[in-house]
Amino acid sequence: MFTSSREIALFYQTVEMVSALQKLAISSTVNLLRANSVGLFEIDLPLVALNKGGASGSRADALKEDTLNAKFATTLMKAISTPIFGAGPCITVSSPPQTEAISSPNTVFLNPATRKDYDSARSLSELSRVVLVNCRCKDPTSIPSSAEYAFFCKQITYNSRIVGYLMKESNLPWKCYDQSGAVLQEWEDLRFKGSVDLRQPVLVSSKNFDNVAIRKRASS
Repeated sequence: MFTSSREIALFYQTVEMVSALQKLAISSTVNLLRANSVGLFEIDLPLVALNKGGASGSRADALKEDTLNAKFATTLMKAISTPIFGAGPCITVSSPPQTEAISSPNTVFLNPATRKDYDSARSLSELSRVVLVNCRCKDPTSIPSSAEYAFFCKQITYNSRIVGYLMKESNLPWKCYDQSGAVLQEWEDLRFKGSVDLRQPVLVSSKNFDNVAIRKRASS
């Protein structure tokens, strides 16, 4: 079983990795929630194994992703439905069908996408713990700067190739990995206007990819 971000980076494109990645995301979120009685926390991670070209974008892929999002949210809710977190969480689904958020010590917003979703999450987070899972249609004002990433994972592509991975676990720096799982660089914060600034990770990953290619050509 995978036990670290480095191991997960090595097997990012496998189904087994996706399962391990979800467990790491839940563990990271639980740790963050234990340290906070109120607040807004975000999870952003892929839930399907992608090939070099990424997902096809078909309706079948979209439906599969929606199903996996719901399954992950259910697993997350079970993980935070323990005495240490108080009463069990409620879930708000922002992709059809849409429901109203209910006051609870813990609330999970699945795929929030509308201004109403984000305003509700912000309001609830002043009195309880709110987790946003795989946000959609964000703009610079959707999420306040006080929100924290419980977990983040994204592939970095360059010339249509996967050249690295950017990951963030709670209470740890942002880390950029190459395809072998080695850490290329760390940052204390990459948040920018309610999203993540990928410019430096993309630059670091693309330069590393080019340097590796140059060394391979020189040695052949």
